[in-house]
Amino acid sequence: MEMCNFNCSEFERLWRRCSTILTQRLTMGRGNKTDVTPKDLLFIVLCVLKAAINWDLMGSIFEKKGPTLQRLFSRGVEILSPFLCEEFVISYYTKLSMRILMTKNAQFKNFPCALYATDVIFQQANRPSLEGKLYFSGKHKLYGYKTEVSVAPTGHAIDVTAHRPGSVSDLVIFQGNLDFHKQALAKHDNDDKDNGFLSVRYPDHWAVLLDKGCQGAQQYVRAILSKKKTHGKLLSVEDENWNATVASDRIIVDNFFGRLTKLWAVISTKFRWTEEGYDDIFRLCVALTNFHVSFHPLCDDEDAAHYNLYKNRNYIIGERIVNKRKATQKNYRERRRIRQEIGQTFNSSDSSLSSESM
Repeated sequence: MEMCNFNCSEFERLWRRCSTILTQRLTMGRGNKTDVTPKDLLFIVLCVLKAAINWDLMGSIFEKKGPTLQRLFSRGVEILSPFLCEEFVISYYTKLSMRILMTKNAQFKNFPCALYATDVIFQQANRPSLEGKLYFSGKHKLYGYKTEVSVAPTGHAIDVTAHRPGSVSDLVIFQGNLDFHKQALAKHDNDDKDNGFLSVRYPDHWAVLLDKGCQGAQQYVRAILSKKKTHGKLLSVEDENWNATVASDRIIVDNFFGRLTKLWAVISTKFRWTEEGYDDIFRLCVALTNFHVSFHPLCDDEDAAHYNLYKNRNYIIGERIVNKRKATQKNYRERRRIRQEIGQTFNSSDSSLSSESM
């Protein structure tokens, strides 16, 4: 549990689910074969995702050189990510329906007409050498990636998008995934009619809970949004109550992000690897989090609190970098002013000396 986030029983269940695909992909084909068994490779992948430390340090734990361990990890992610995403994410989406939620009494408390909740998570990353401004998030004051995740009331993720640069707004990311949302929210033939929020405007669709960053999404889907205050004005008491009601249901996404960042350091810390492999790693972590939630349901107090810590830490890091940059610029301007004053003093001295000599 301490090394890979799963106890022995849970690890064995996970191994039984992916033993066939790992064995086939590692043992079949030509070329040199690794001396690492498929089961050991699964364990290595889980440990690297949880720790996300230096390759050489991680390699010393498994008695492997850093580059060798990195190649093994990349190979394991390449095999496991699409398979486990199909097993533990897409499978939950295919089984999701309002009738099943009603049978399990698992609907949202305040908005039972909502099928799932959607939000975007930001992760700090290295500044790209090209198009750096595209990856800069003005909100976090950091360079990084954004990924949209949709979570059902049961606490399981049902969809994960490809990452987008940090400057892209949440609404634009939502619009890019609009085909999925329209298909997922469409009512089935055996679904009952409802009288919930926006049921007249969207009689053939269920609702989705969104953050206030997606203002304007109601023109595309049946979106339940938090109210956003206008510049220089405060929200009314009715709007504050509405936001509290929406947040009490939408907290399921914060809980999931909290569990995701708590389990996997590769998500909760600055992403320092190549951007090309980010989507596979992120999807794998989401799938493994779904598997973990199946044994340990989400907890509002613990998981949401951890996600708040994660967000606050990003804000603190961003502010610290901005303040450091401001201090550097201030020192540069001060040194430049002093140099200019010294230069002007020498110029005036030379002028006075030349006039006296004449």
